[in-house]
Amino acid sequence: MKIDEFMRLDSATTIGETNFIYHYTIIGIEENGISADTIRNHIRPQLIDYVKSSEDLKPFRDNSVTLDYKYYNEKGKLATEISVGPGIYNER
Repeated sequence: MKIDEFMRLDSATTIGETNFIYHYTIIGIEENGISADTIRNHIRPQLIDYVKSSEDLKPFRDNSVTLDYKYYNEKGKLATEISVGPGIYNER
């Protein structure tokens, strides 16, 4: 599912009952010369805010699920990953 012009959600998987993993492809990452650090530094703060405040993610927070976000380039190589667990989303 295409999220926007730069991001596509490819799938979601789980590990046990405590980890939910989203797999995204970043479109145009290599052509634009964007580094993994740039992606992580730009996306991570917004992602944490979203996990903390989204009503859709409340069941995950209520059950102490860790949300892992894996970002791949268009060739399928892992570019970066961000993990948002209870220790992060329960901070005030």
